[in-house]
Amino acid sequence: MAAANQDQDEISDINIVPLVDIILVVLIIFMVASPASQQSKITVDIPQASSGDPSQGTDPFQVTVNDEGYLFIGGEPVSEADLKSRGEIEVKKNSQVEAILTADKNLDYGSVVKVIDLIKTSGIQKIAISTTSGLEE
Repeated sequence: MAAANQDQDEISDINIVPLVDIILVVLIIFMVASPASQQSKITVDIPQASSGDPSQGTDPFQVTVNDEGYLFIGGEPVSEADLKSRGEIEVKKNSQVEAILTADKNLDYGSVVKVIDLIKTSGIQKIAISTTSGLEE
């Protein structure tokens, strides 16, 4: 009889370690997939240009402005103050950092100049403006 009670005690315990492992794996998948899906949600209608040079910088500071005037750095929404402070941090890391500005073609000229000024006042001196090839039909 004593042996029968020990078998029942062992079976009545629930092992939750596999459940925790599965939940952690799912959490990691969502954490990795979330920034990738966030980046693709920014819609910017880039102007066309018939000439242009590819960026020569290694790890540029990428700034995006959508048609509503919202600022993004690497797909993450930021304020004007955040843009300036992050630019200053990038300059401290690399004094030759280059900013790549991707702005919607429907933005007014003043909005684009304001963003360029924010980038320049953060200490970044090289700014490239992202365009698409004018040769597309």
